[in-house]
Amino acid sequence: MNTNNLDLIKDVKKVLKENLSLLNSENIDVHKAKKEAKILCAFSAAFNIFHEKDFLIMASTKKDYFIENFFDHKFGGVYCSLDKDNKRLDTRKRLKEQALTISAMCEFDLATGDEEAVKSVKNTYEIIEKEFSLGKGRYCSVKERNFSKLDDTEDIKAYLALTDAFCYLYKITSDTEYGKKACETISMLCDKAGEMSGRVADKAVYTLLKDAFIIKDIDLINKVRSTVAVIAKSCTSTKETTLKEACGLFLVKVAMWKYLNVEISAEDVILQWNEIKSKAGSDEKGRLHLIMTCIEFLRLI
Repeated sequence: MNTNNLDLIKDVKKVLKENLSLLNSENIDVHKAKKEAKILCAFSAAFNIFHEKDFLIMASTKKDYFIENFFDHKFGGVYCSLDKDNKRLDTRKRLKEQALTISAMCEFDLATGDEEAVKSVKNTYEIIEKEFSLGKGRYCSVKERNFSKLDDTEDIKAYLALTDAFCYLYKITSDTEYGKKACETISMLCDKAGEMSGRVADKAVYTLLKDAFIIKDIDLINKVRSTVAVIAKSCTSTKETTLKEACGLFLVKVAMWKYLNVEISAEDVILQWNEIKSKAGSDEKGRLHLIMTCIEFLRLI
């Protein structure tokens, strides 16, 4: 694959802008924290990519809405969901939502240097460490609103989101505490490689490679490289994929090329991209996933 494939980059940017323009036209009865955090992250990242004021305005609006409505100003942390009138619906606190919130606010901080976003990030990190930690780099996946324990269930998807969150924190602060947390979580996920398959495996290949190279720890990178070779065998099949699966495979191919020097032709990547576009029009629910895939690709290239 050649990084000078300008036609592909141009097309990805076009698809990204087209789909961003449609996000706020969606009518929904339930506002989910994980979706709203991704939308905030998307608009913030779009501003960081395109430097267009409209994206910054949308990101700022989303940030204010999220902090006002999703943050629990009594017990701390982020609710799972709100109803159409922005009243609390699911008041549980899930690790994944906390992690996605950190990533979104960090991306907004990269765009603006916003102090309120930074404060919310630090508060959410403290909640994770105080209320979700099981010790030795392990975290439970869900708590009640007041953080009374439901169980000690762990979730690989939540761990992948948490790894991204720690790396975002490390990126905006250069604080080695966050780098150490990221290393611990990445290493733990490597040890769980046998539990991954399908879309989780797709996400793991991309996330572990990307985040290990952000931390730049050579021992960790070597461990991830050997682990990814195992996980890749369990990735989504190329036959009859959904939009989300097609997006996952696209990022797997690009990540394997960039971080592992795997010989992947530009034609192979373009074919996968065309597969994504062929499914995009018929899968409205996958729009946000498509947007985040475009953003991650442009970051890599």
